[in-house]
Amino acid sequence: MKSSDVVARTALTAVLTAAAFWSPAALAAEPTATEYRFAVYYGDRRIGEHRYEIVQDGDATRVRSRADFQVKLLFINAYRYEHQANELWRGGCLTGLRSVTDDNGRRYEVDAQPRETGLVLTRHAPERAQVTLDADCPASFAYWDRERLGRDRLINSQNGEAVAARLEARGTDTVDGVDARRYRLETDGLAPIDLWYDASDDTWLRLETTREGATLRYRLQEVTRRTAEAIEPDQGTPEPPGV
Repeated sequence: MKSSDVVARTALTAVLTAAAFWSPAALAAEPTATEYRFAVYYGDRRIGEHRYEIVQDGDATRVRSRADFQVKLLFINAYRYEHQANELWRGGCLTGLRSVTDDNGRRYEVDAQPRETGLVLTRHAPERAQVTLDADCPASFAYWDRERLGRDRLINSQNGEAVAARLEARGTDTVDGVDARRYRLETDGLAPIDLWYDASDDTWLRLETTREGATLRYRLQEVTRRTAEAIEPDQGTPEPPGV
C-alpha cells in the first residue's frame, strides 16, 4: 500500500471518529444547563430580577431559582421579596424540593422528599404542616417547561401548597420581534398567569399576571446554554443558601 494511501485512510478515520463524537446522539448525552435571567416589573417600574438554572441530564433535571424584588416609595422600601428554590426531577416528575422565602418579613421554608407513600411536602415556617401528595407524577410551577406546566395539579414552591391548575393555548403573538405562542395558566386562588414561548423552540420569553390591581411582568433579558456537571443517580435536593 502506498504511503499516500495510508495517510489518506488515517485522515478519513480521524474525520469519521470526530464526526461520531460530535454527532447529535453524542451531544445529547452530555448534561446541559439553560440559564434564564428575567427583569421583573410592577406596573412600569422595574423592581428586581428572577433567575433560573435548569440542568438536564438524561431523564434527570435539576432546577435552581432565585428571585429578589424590592418596591420603593419615596426612597423607602415599601415591600421586599426574596425567594430561593432547588428542585430535582426524574422522568419528568418532581422528586424533591427545598425552598426558603422572605415575603416582606414573613418567612417560609418548604421541603418535599419522596417516600413510599408519595411525595411528602413539609412546611417548616411560618407554621409547621405536612401533607403527602398522591399524584403519580407531581409537578411545580415549571414556567420554564410548558409541557410540565400543563399538569392538572401544581405545587407552589413558596408555601408547599398543591393547587388545581389548567393551561390553555391563547393563540400566537410577537414578543420583542420573536414569533411566540401564548398560554394562560389558571389556578385556584390565584390570578391568571399569561406566558409566552418561542414558537420555534419553546424557549420561555415572558410572564404576566396581576397583583393588587397592577401588572407584574417578567421580561427576558438573557438566556444562555452550556454544558453542565452530571446529576448523580442518588443525588438528593440541595438546601438553598437561605435569604
